[in-house]
This record gives sequence, structure tokens and C-alpha cells, in this order.
Amino acid sequence: MEGINLYELPQELFAKDLELKKFLESLTDSKALHAYNQVLNFELFISQLPDEITLDEYKKHLTKTTIEIRFLTAKKLTDFYTRISNSKKELPIYKTFKEFLYIELIQHSSEKLTWQ
Repeated sequence: MEGINLYELPQELFAKDLELKKFLESLTDSKALHAYNQVLNFELFISQLPDEITLDEYKKHLTKTTIEIRFLTAKKLTDFYTRISNSKKELPIYKTFKEFLYIELIQHSSEKLTWQ
């Protein structure tokens, strides 16, 4: 996990995602509800990533996913950023990038549906 600035991760992943920008600009209640109904698919997406995935490889995987999965990823990363910004605790040390994604975007998420 060395070399990944978790504080800048949402910006790094989504700053150039024009499709996500358009999705957010036209977000309606029904689009948001449809995206939130994809939480199980989001968890499946994360769980099926290779264990030793790098940030660059993750970016490539994201470009191949649906807009709803990218929306949920951006939202959950933003929630993570808010949590760590408001916390006085230090971040744990994650063994892998996938472990970070799983712990922070699924286990610590208020919308988790994990079946495991």
C-alpha cells in the first residue's frame, strides 16, 4: 500500500471521469435509488478484485464497471474521507490496497449488505 495517499484518493480516481460527472449533474432520486440498489454488486466487485491489486490496476477495473458502481465507489470514498477527517485516530496500516477497499468501503460502510 506504499505510495498511495488515501486523503487524495477520491480526487485521483474520479477527477477525469466525465461520465461520472454527467451522472452526478443529472442525479435524480430514481437514479440514486437505482445506484443504491447496486450495493451488492459493488461488494461483489470489490471482493472479486485480485488480492494484490495496485492503484493503477484498480483504476483500469473501475473504467470497465457500470456508472452505478463508480458512483458508489466515489460516494463511499467520500464517506471514508469524511470519517478520517473528523477522527483523531490514526489510520490503520493496510497490508494491501484491496484490504483497504474492503475494510473502509464495505465493513465500515453504513450501507453494507455483506453476506459473508
